[in-house]
Amino acid sequence: MSQYYYMVAGLPDISMDDSKLQLSYTAFMEELLRAFPGRDADLLRLFRLDYDNNNLLAWINNKEAEFHPLGLISPEELKEQTELLEYDERAPLENIPIYFLTFMREWKAELLEEGKEKKRLSELYYSYVLQTPNTFVQEWFEFELNLNNILTALNCRHYNMPVAEHIIGNNSVAESLKTSTVRDFNVSGLFSGMDKLLNLAEEENLLEREKMIDRFKWDYLDEQTVFYYFSVEVLLAFLIKLKSLERWMLLDPKTGEEKFRTLVSSLRSSVNTPADAQIK
Repeated sequence: MSQYYYMVAGLPDISMDDSKLQLSYTAFMEELLRAFPGRDADLLRLFRLDYDNNNLLAWINNKEAEFHPLGLISPEELKEQTELLEYDERAPLENIPIYFLTFMREWKAELLEEGKEKKRLSELYYSYVLQTPNTFVQEWFEFELNLNNILTALNCRHYNMPVAEHIIGNNSVAESLKTSTVRDFNVSGLFSGMDKLLNLAEEENLLEREKMIDRFKWDYLDEQTVFYYFSVEVLLAFLIKLKSLERWMLLDPKTGEEKFRTLVSSLRSSVNTPADAQIK
């Protein structure tokens, strides 16, 4: 296992209350790319796939769409992979993850439910990243999946929308969220911190609620890395924190409010909801 003594020792102290960044997310990502050997670079790529997912979703709707620079897959590679889809025995191109091939085949065969493309890709993505042999990374993605599902379920309940069709995956937390109607969806014994999330969901200030969610993530990362010292896990945890911190520095209150309402509206538009289920 590689050790990164100088990089970890040189990490700046950051907190959720910082108003300035000493290091940008992109600059730190590029620094890690230069420093990581093969196996650790593979772990870093799992975090970059999120950008590739968004690029793919944009590309299937607009072949001239601008790609996020942190994605690793080019429009040319997607075009070439699409042309090879008819050859079922072909493996994906070298830079294309296997779940992309599954999604693209379903897309080309028009098997994807309209409006559910992002959900389907997310399901395939989490199934893929959860296979990583690195314990910290695997547990982080499982935590992220469960947290996002729980927050989605709480939002659906608040706005009188059916929960099951918005939940990603089929692990024990997901299945409980889909079927249970009790206050905690019967996941308190499956997800540490569920009581805190239930209280957090009652916060009426949307931006404050978002910040509380990010603090919840930071606390999790601190707990999970307490016994790591100069390893790749410390650097990846810092990268995750840096991304959330940079997001807050670029997000003014008006924009944050609009983004949240857009999210809720997109959920509502995909289902038939009661006329009185208005956004508060």
